Amino acid sequence: MNTRGYAIATTLTTVCALGAIGAVGPSALAATHDMTGVAHLATTSPVLGSAHSFTHGLGSSRPKTVDFGGDPTSYIKNVHWTSWGGKVATGTGTACRPPADGPIAYCKPTTAKVKAFALGGCAKHGRPAYTSVEWWFPVDGAFNPKNNSVFNACTADVR
Repeated sequence: MNTRGYAIATTLTTVCALGAIGAVGPSALAATHDMTGVAHLATTSPVLGSAHSFTHGLGSSRPKTVDFGGDPTSYIKNVHWTSWGGKVATGTGTACRPPADGPIAYCKPTTAKVKAFALGGCAKHGRPAYTSVEWWFPVDGAFNPKNNSVFNACTADVR
């Protein structure tokens, strides 16, 4: 390839790369270079906290199940994320809603709203990660810290 052709190819690669930045939105970007030295962008979507042997969904991007490995109230399934990659990720799933006057064992599957936030990182892997997650039942109103828990997605503990 002559110098002019290389310059055009490099310019096109740069324009495409800049277009890719706009297309992927707020996900983290990393550049890799091919053998000719041309940069190519790769996206790294944030993950939800950090995986542990007793959890499910943590440490992955857009998990369908979030299970902190405790009682039934620390588990949400069939999560559909309506946003992911920004400061806050939001979704809807199904969680076990205990009765107001009964034991957790009598909980019923109920639609729940889930929010992942505090985008930063967990010490285990260094990837961008949502470090906090909470969910609540719309039938009970908005999130209320007195009635609902905020989970540390890095350590799988209740905050």
